[in-house]
Amino acid sequence: MKRRDFVTAAIVVPITGVLLPECSWAADQTENIMAFGHKGGKKMLYDNRQRPQAVYLNGKVFIGYKGNSLGAVKANNGLRSGGGIAYTLLISYDPATREFSKPVQLGKPTTDHHYCPIVWADNTGHLHVLHGCHREAGTHLISKKPGQMGQDESSGWIKAQDIAPGISYPTLFQV
Repeated sequence: MKRRDFVTAAIVVPITGVLLPECSWAADQTENIMAFGHKGGKKMLYDNRQRPQAVYLNGKVFIGYKGNSLGAVKANNGLRSGGGIAYTLLISYDPATREFSKPVQLGKPTTDHHYCPIVWADNTGHLHVLHGCHREAGTHLISKKPGQMGQDESSGWIKAQDIAPGISYPTLFQV
């Protein structure tokens, strides 16, 4: 994958919540939008204060988002919560085959859209997901195998030490 294609994919995912099937922007190709998140919660992909929400690793793009919404619910004040209860999910996309994996559900459902995950990879190729951060430590998970998501939270992930006692809008920069 060319650097320009990766940068374009990194911009398209947070803005639109979709990946283009091929990241080549040649004028002679027809582009189709491919949705990856269905029944998304409110702000299924958070804004630029909370990032990265996707990482390119070993030829695949791993995307963290809030989805599999259970629908709108009534909050304690009797008003609808807006986005409903949604789960933290991780999915991968293979640009070579143009296919998405089955999403992996991480954590318990919540109505708080601030709980949207961020995802990154370390130098050994292990994926990291941090979710559930809104004035609390959140949950930091590390994949058991480099470059793999596993089938669910218990089989594919190890709970890591808290990054801080309280975080809101987590952002990771690789230096």
